Amino acid sequence: CRGEWTAMFVAIWMMMLTLLVMCLAKIAAWLKWMAAAWVVFAMPIAYQVLANAPFAWLERQPSFDAEARGLLTGIFNASLATSQAATALLSGPIVASFNGKLWTALAAVAMVDLMVLTAVAVSSCSARLCKAQGTNSDS
Repeated sequence: CRGEWTAMFVAIWMMMLTLLVMCLAKIAAWLKWMAAAWVVFAMPIAYQVLANAPFAWLERQPSFDAEARGLLTGIFNASLATSQAATALLSGPIVASFNGKLWTALAAVAMVDLMVLTAVAVSSCSARLCKAQGTNSDS
């Protein structure tokens, strides 16, 4: 499980940094090149990690039923499509509310990524603390 969490954590950071660099690209010309490089090289890798890590984690669970893989794949794919639709529907009003500035949609997505990353980090740390307290109380 730890490998998937680490991979997803790094992938979310890569996506978030790509979005932030894209937002800041107006400041300096070299940031435009950096943004382009991140979009071409980092974003596809991060996307593939985020799309496939749940499957790797799921298949290693003790109660995993190989026959239910199709159903679970459908659920994962539907949730991905739902998140993409939400992004498409919400980015227009966000940009419109900031007088047509496209970077505001990227900044909003970067903020959502940061919130998800923080929630995962807090959840992971609290699970480790609970596990550590459970082993200490047994002795």
